[in-house]
Amino acid sequence: MKHCRVFLLLILAAMMVAPAVGQTPYKLPPKDVVAILDAPLPPMAIVSPTRDALLLVEIRPYPSIAALAEPVLRLAGLRINPRVGCTQRTIQYTGLSVQPLDGAPARRVELPEGKLDRLSELVP
Repeated sequence: MKHCRVFLLLILAAMMVAPAVGQTPYKLPPKDVVAILDAPLPPMAIVSPTRDALLLVEIRPYPSIAALAEPVLRLAGLRINPRVGCTQRTIQYTGLSVQPLDGAPARRVELPEGKLDRLSELVP
C-alpha cells in the first residue's frame, strides 16, 4: 500500500512538470547563424546558346510561409500547385540579369510585378 502512494505521488509530480516542459518558447539561433542563412546566394548562371552572354538568375532558396500554405495536389509523388499549373516550387526566382561576355556591364531585365512565379517555365 505504501508503494502505491509513492507511485501516485511520483505520477502527480510528473504531471505537474510535464506542462512546464511543453511550454518552452521557440529559441532563435545565434545572430551569426541567422546572418549566414539569410545571406543572398550567388546568382545561377546559364550560358546563352551562342556563348556570348550569361543569364544570371537571382534566387531565394527558402519559400515564404504564404507559398508553403498554398494548397497542392499530390499525384504520383509530385506536389502540383493548381494555381500555377506546375509542380510546387520551393525555390523562388527574384530577378534576371544578362551579362555579356565581351566586358560590357550587366543589364537588368525588368519584369512586370508578380510575374516571377511564372519564371519557372523559362529557367530549368
